[in-house]
Amino acid sequence: MNSITNKHQERRKNTREDFIREMDRKALKTIMESEDGRWFIMRLLDKTFVHRTTFTGDNTSYYNEGRRSVGVELIQDIGALGKKGVELKHKAELEYVERQEKFATLEMANDSKYERR
Repeated sequence: MNSITNKHQERRKNTREDFIREMDRKALKTIMESEDGRWFIMRLLDKTFVHRTTFTGDNTSYYNEGRRSVGVELIQDIGALGKKGVELKHKAELEYVERQEKFATLEMANDSKYERR
């Protein structure tokens, strides 16, 4: 009787995990399909140090590496969306670079405005 109960519990666990995994996948795809969502994901990835070193020479490295692992997992989840995920991540990166360039242009314009005063 125990083995039947264990199999039933394992099947329920897998079903629950599968359901949660599918809900996460759908939610991430929805987020990545919107411009605001892509902006949010790129900001989140920046905050996780995923594209830079996390070593500081002290205990802060452990904290930074923990943040980085969240970013790496998010990138893997986006990749798990397949070709569409890769395309959306690429689109997010291009949009992010374009916005960073726009911000830099605005900052230079503001700086030169204040220099003329």
